[in-house]
Amino acid sequence: MATPNLQETLSPREELQQQILKLSLKDKEILLGWLKATIKEEKQQAVAAQVPVKKGREVVQTLQSGTTLYRLEGVKCGKKKCKCARGQLHGPYWYAYHWKGKKMTSTYIGKKLDEAIALAAEPSEA
Repeated sequence: MATPNLQETLSPREELQQQILKLSLKDKEILLGWLKATIKEEKQQAVAAQVPVKKGREVVQTLQSGTTLYRLEGVKCGKKKCKCARGQLHGPYWYAYHWKGKKMTSTYIGKKLDEAIALAAEPSEA
């Protein structure tokens, strides 16, 4: 009876772990840095995906700092004879979106985003 090949019995994750163990310490550190950046980006995209675009708004730009999502949005006021009813939205204005428990809240910021927030925030996909 032939013994099964060790490679055939390992899961893809286990195979990857074995390959990582063979790397040098420097390569492991590089890989760790890449993994952390990738995980951070995926978490930010997940947060951005949880914030729906409100009716009558158009997202111009999105930034993220921690769990707060900042969006620059063109806004429709709802008046029938207004320019925005013909497609020329007001603004754009900055809003901050964040979770309070299980509820998403938004905060109006204004025409300009604080420079300190803008520097700390990272671009996120809209």
